[in-house]
Amino acid sequence: GELIGGAGKETRRHLRRMLGDVIEITPMGEDGQPRHRAGFQVFCKDVSVSGCGLLHHQDIPGDRCLLWFPRLAGRSNGFLCQIVRRRRVALGMYEIGLKFIGRIEESAEPSDSTLS
Repeated sequence: GELIGGAGKETRRHLRRMLGDVIEITPMGEDGQPRHRAGFQVFCKDVSVSGCGLLHHQDIPGDRCLLWFPRLAGRSNGFLCQIVRRRRVALGMYEIGLKFIGRIEESAEPSDSTLS
């Protein structure tokens, strides 16, 4: 595939666990605010303690995003993420690497997020 940003070299430091689940993502604008009122769904292929790998039919705009994993035990699982890698893996399919840089406050919902 064609590399779009980032080096093609493996730089992961933490063990990745295959996830294979659909999660919600909201791209962030230059002003630090969400670009869209509502997020959209992407496929999360793997996750580690430091980040995750996504697949989506288009590139995700910007350098940062909010990522929402399914709720566990009634707690929100949201993260502020830095997009660290983008790669087109097939026609109409992108692989996006994210690094977790902040946790979203537990009481927040995707439509009303607060960083902690």
